[in-house]
Amino acid sequence: MSLTHSLNNALSGMTISAKRAEVSSGNIANAATPGYAKRDLEVASDVVRGGVRAAGVTRTVDDALLADRRSADTNAAGAQVRHEALKRLELVIGGIDSETSISAKLADLETKFIAASADPSSELQIGAVAQSLSDLTTAFHTQSAGIQTLRSRVDHAIGDAVERLNIALKQVEELNGSITRSQSRGGDTTALQDQRQQVIDQIAEIVPIRQLSRDGGQVALMMPSGTSLLDGKAREVAFTKTSTIAADMTLASGALSGITIGGRDIGSRLGDGALGTQLKMRDETLVQAHSDLDALAADLIGRFAEADPTIAAGQPSLLTDSGGLHDPNDTVGLASRISLHSALSAEPWRLRDGIAAATAGPAGDNTQIDAWIDALNEPRASVGGSPQSAAGHAANFITSASTARLRAEDTATFSVATQTALKEAELANGVDTDAEIQALLQIEKSYAANAKVIGIIDEMFARLLEI
Repeated sequence: MSLTHSLNNALSGMTISAKRAEVSSGNIANAATPGYAKRDLEVASDVVRGGVRAAGVTRTVDDALLADRRSADTNAAGAQVRHEALKRLELVIGGIDSETSISAKLADLETKFIAASADPSSELQIGAVAQSLSDLTTAFHTQSAGIQTLRSRVDHAIGDAVERLNIALKQVEELNGSITRSQSRGGDTTALQDQRQQVIDQIAEIVPIRQLSRDGGQVALMMPSGTSLLDGKAREVAFTKTSTIAADMTLASGALSGITIGGRDIGSRLGDGALGTQLKMRDETLVQAHSDLDALAADLIGRFAEADPTIAAGQPSLLTDSGGLHDPNDTVGLASRISLHSALSAEPWRLRDGIAAATAGPAGDNTQIDAWIDALNEPRASVGGSPQSAAGHAANFITSASTARLRAEDTATFSVATQTALKEAELANGVDTDAEIQALLQIEKSYAANAKVIGIIDEMFARLLEI
């Protein structure tokens, strides 16, 4: 081996040591950086000049762990969306002890009825019953409006999520192109791959995804259902926000927008990510909550109608559907329409004698008032439930909402714990700072050894020149 060849070996060794030190120090500096993957310097023999050369910098990524962590991100994002929405729903409905709940209003109504039954001639007691009935209808209206407001908020959140999704998909498309161009020039693409991974992580929180490798360092993205989101070109996800939502407005009726790609609805394929959960909340969970509220309203209207012997067929009793007779086949949105019979405002004595009574009866007769009380306490079947009193149905309605929120909270807690564990595993599988520091010590020794070789060769050249 010639001195020149030996010198080239030592110089290339120093160069590689310097690059390794750069890579290791970068690993240490970015050990906790989100999306950063451990770098390794690939080295190959330099057959032209001798010694070694840098063949490139590679990212070390556990694809299986990354896929599991992204799946956990999807589940955690969806679970948190559901939990937050159900918390807001519970606030709208109120708890068993809440003064604004249907249960509290029914308890107050029964108390007022009992007081009026004890003193049916008292205009004050009769008026208190009428006011309590009015408060009950107001509670229905408030909760109905609250649920529709929640649906509107979720609808707008869906629109925002779709917008973020389209922006992120376009960013991945652009990063794919940048990586391919950089590779063709022999450039380092690791930083671009880190950036792309962070963007894909954002997408995974919105919808569940699978990442597939493509030529030129590019990736394709599709949902587990097989729907392609990006393969070369990003696909446009379409959704139209609705400014105001009413109880009868649903996706099935065509009044609300679905989520589409290329004109095809993908709502049923969105899984349990943030976007799929938001769609289920708007079109299923909150719709069912309002349907249950409507059923409570229908139950009360029916109870009072059956307890009033003075009304004829086609006539409403104490509670009405926007002032008229309630059609049992038209309960959608009833909670927003339930109202107190208009005759009670001018003639409150009808609470004592019946809504359609021809004239006021004996002031001391509490027969009809007791009939109203019996109607509230009579076990009566409601939609999807066993026979219970009006208070029992209301309590079940509230309890159902609370139970759903608690289950969602447990699911969210578990999902976040799983997500955290996988993130920690990902970090542990990434940069090992202790190992990198040890590597730097070895690099320092290697650099010093190569420098020593160069010094010896320099002395040998000097002696040759002296001859």
